[in-house]
Amino acid sequence: MKTLVVLGFALVALVGTPGRASAQFATLDRQDTGTEVGATFDYLFVNHDQEPGTSAFRFDLFGQFVDPASGFGGYLQLPITHDSVNVDVAPFQIRGSATGIGDLELGGIYVIRSRRPDTRFVLHAGLTLPTNPSANDEAAASQLGGFARITDLAQVIPNGTTVRVGFSPIWHRGQLVARIDLGIDLNLAIANGHNTLPPLLKLNGGLGFENEAFSIMGELTNTFITGDAVDDGNRTLNEAGVTARFFLGSGASLSVGIVIPLEDDTRRLDAILDFGFIARFR
Repeated sequence: MKTLVVLGFALVALVGTPGRASAQFATLDRQDTGTEVGATFDYLFVNHDQEPGTSAFRFDLFGQFVDPASGFGGYLQLPITHDSVNVDVAPFQIRGSATGIGDLELGGIYVIRSRRPDTRFVLHAGLTLPTNPSANDEAAASQLGGFARITDLAQVIPNGTTVRVGFSPIWHRGQLVARIDLGIDLNLAIANGHNTLPPLLKLNGGLGFENEAFSIMGELTNTFITGDAVDDGNRTLNEAGVTARFFLGSGASLSVGIVIPLEDDTRRLDAILDFGFIARFR
């Protein structure tokens, strides 16, 4: 967490002046064409049929730097989930809480310019470090929070080390914004040190409207778990969301969004209420 605070001050020192706030999708990949730092707070509406007496929230910290001349840059992001359980149904009485810090992700960005000024391509590659706990309660909290943002599911693997590669075309046509994410996550190690998880494939898409004051975004995220690590073979996780972002000036913006899981496997959550803040410097 100290690393993220240091990154924020470093970004301010490097770029000096704020830039125009950018419309950003809440559930798609965060890697973008500019320099920014931000945080999100997600309140998780937990499905009490599957998780009795459980309440939870997730907090994300993230930042990135992109050199406008070369298009090269870097990023980092870290999820933190806290849950609490209060079950008091005779003869059971269970009370407790836990905080799970996900796997810290560090990576690089390359923004590819198109011949069209309204089109950009963002290539990014990163590595998650094994900061996510393997202890039962903390790992369970982190994994529950993982269903709030399935595009970054690789960050809640217990003590996981995972290579992540993604490619995102981004279009701005007048007041319309569109984005597609293609990605693959290759797990190298997990907590027990003996096995690895099969690759995760990602296909996300979003479409929205923006002007100088606000933006409205609709988005769909899809993560495919390959291999035979789950009982029913290949498994698909899907979520849909709508996000409103309000531009405050000087590169700052606030957002609020609602995300709905579409697949039974993610129905440990009924919905996710997302609040976000981004400060964009360039």
